[in-house]
Amino acid sequence: MYRVIIADDEAIECRGLERMIRTFFSNVELLPSVASGVDLIQSVREQQPDIAIVDINMPGLNGLEAVEILRMKSMDTKVIINTAYHDFDYIKKALVLGASDYLQKPMDEQKFREAFGRVLQAIEKERQKDARAENSSQKLKQLRKVAEAEIMSSIFLGSPSEEEFAVLFEHLNGDYFGGIMVAAASASDAKWDFRPAVAREPIEQAVTRYCTCLVRAKKEILYLFLIPGETVHTDHYQEWVGELLKKAVEDEAGCRCVFGVSSWKYEFEKMSEAFYECQIALRNQEKSTLRFFEAAGKEKELGVLESALEGLEQLAVSGTWSEFEAEIQQRISQYETEQDSLKTLQLWVFRLILQCKRRLDPGYFEGISESLFAKRVWRQVGECRTPEALSEAVLRFLKEEKREPDSQDIRNSYVQEALLYMERNYMEDLSLEDVAKTVGISPFYLSRLLKHQTSESFVEILTDIRVEHAIRLIMNEDFTVKDIGSRVGYPSRTYFYKVFKKSTGMTVGEMRELFRK
Repeated sequence: MYRVIIADDEAIECRGLERMIRTFFSNVELLPSVASGVDLIQSVREQQPDIAIVDINMPGLNGLEAVEILRMKSMDTKVIINTAYHDFDYIKKALVLGASDYLQKPMDEQKFREAFGRVLQAIEKERQKDARAENSSQKLKQLRKVAEAEIMSSIFLGSPSEEEFAVLFEHLNGDYFGGIMVAAASASDAKWDFRPAVAREPIEQAVTRYCTCLVRAKKEILYLFLIPGETVHTDHYQEWVGELLKKAVEDEAGCRCVFGVSSWKYEFEKMSEAFYECQIALRNQEKSTLRFFEAAGKEKELGVLESALEGLEQLAVSGTWSEFEAEIQQRISQYETEQDSLKTLQLWVFRLILQCKRRLDPGYFEGISESLFAKRVWRQVGECRTPEALSEAVLRFLKEEKREPDSQDIRNSYVQEALLYMERNYMEDLSLEDVAKTVGISPFYLSRLLKHQTSESFVEILTDIRVEHAIRLIMNEDFTVKDIGSRVGYPSRTYFYKVFKKSTGMTVGEMRELFRK
């Protein structure tokens, strides 16, 4: 059904138009006609017709002036101008105001039928388009809900679906820099009536105004997976989540409950740990309504190990290997190998090897790229899972002798020139073909040389160089993840995040946190 209003100060004209509409168009509801521009504006505002047939010459506010006001108010009623005026300026102004057609009096019945039919078709097409868009939007929302439910279920089951999460987060046009899990439930003394099934929708609507949020109810607990973005990290997430829950859940959603909050997780794969942590925090017997999970055991600061670095470095130069070995083992064995501590130890051992190697064998790096040596050290150190393995890695690398130059050595002029070019242009969009052209050999031959001389492919070497420079930028807290990625040749923040994690075994946030300590 289409609603139509006629605006004309001549009653006979209104009756004639009404007769033609009733005769030829059965699916139209005729609203009471009006005789002035002021009445037209009021009627359109109140009745919201689909079509207005408007005469220009009406007393007071004329038809064109009324249509102009309607457009200023963003009213989308279709307008057909019906007038005795034949002036081109009137026609031009009507078209500028978005009139759908312009008819002249006396009315030609056939022309009116054609014009009115065209406007009805245009409205029908718009309705169908809006219906399709609404249908697509609803389906998209349904699919997103299904995806969110699957992701939350995978977290609950202890096997977070990283692939599904990546697809969903790409759709949300965001980048993942870490998150936390929050468990919301009624207080043990039943002080407030909190029902997860009822509270879910208002809480989700309120929280999503401030951050990305996945929600799932399980038994008597409502779980919130909060993803705030790159502005929040482990140093101040507790303050952030406290303010968020107070503002969104309590003030806006009007829900009163007790919250258990997990520790900060940089990696999505660790959200199953967060799921259990928020439950443990929720069971905490403290009277506070906001309870944070505190990891068992004392956190191992990098600074504690750092204080021993200079002494060990000196002992490596002036002492005997047996003394050095004993000291290394003693230093490392003092620390438990919890996950955070192990990563701290790995980073410290990595730095110890590089600094001692420079002092023990200054000429070593004349025949080998220091960046490639560092990458090899980092890889092997990252595979160590015990203090004993880390101790062995230190001694193995420090006892490694400098390789003698030969025809296949990395000093090969082609390889050295290629490495130098990559080192100087790593921030550009480099390809094997670009570097080979600069060196003056075929891409296939350069690829073989690089693989033989360095045991790495072109892409792996370029990644090594970029990651090394990224680590230097991470030490400067003025740079965001996006800034760092773009400065080392990765315009896509998400892709840089994945490459860095795969290459170093740590996220950018985790490494930045270690440098802070």
